[in-house]
Amino acid sequence: MENNFDKNGLSVEKSLEIISEAINNSQRDFQRRGGTAMLIWGTTILLVSGIVTLGLSLSDNNYLWHLAWFLIPFIGLPLDRIASKRYKRSGQGENFVSKAVGLVWGIFGIMAVATGITAFFIPIATNGTIILLLGMAGAVTGALNQSWTVFILGIISGIAGLPCDYFLNIPTPLIMAFAALMTLVIPGLIFNRQNRKLL
Repeated sequence: MENNFDKNGLSVEKSLEIISEAINNSQRDFQRRGGTAMLIWGTTILLVSGIVTLGLSLSDNNYLWHLAWFLIPFIGLPLDRIASKRYKRSGQGENFVSKAVGLVWGIFGIMAVATGITAFFIPIATNGTIILLLGMAGAVTGALNQSWTVFILGIISGIAGLPCDYFLNIPTPLIMAFAALMTLVIPGLIFNRQNRKLL
């Protein structure tokens, strides 16, 4: 007769139920703080997009204003740390989903900065590449949280970034602002709304 119990005496069905519940709890816990983090980073990109747009318009398109993009981590990181400390104080620690999403966005940040630095030495489609990476990070975040709206927004944003950069005469800050709305601000609002429903 087949043994349907593991070494801890749990049935396979009960083990799967516990694993499924742990994943669901991880997703809910991420949504509690992830929505706020996404809003922080999204509004930071919108703010810097506004600074770059204003600088370019006032300086007759002096491209040195694009260096302002490097302000994003210096503004976003301290605000994100302040928000994450609030959640740690309320007893919500790290879990699988939040660690995985944090890793995805950390890698995105490294690759985005590396792309920006590389563009000083090699002619590459900086804007399109960064938006493609941004869309990928947004899509993975949506998939890990089983939010298919967030997943689709990430895919659309990532794919749309390259043709906008290559074929359409849309200013870089405007494309970046749109991408931030699609992959960070709107998903952050979605996660915060879902969190309010759970409370």
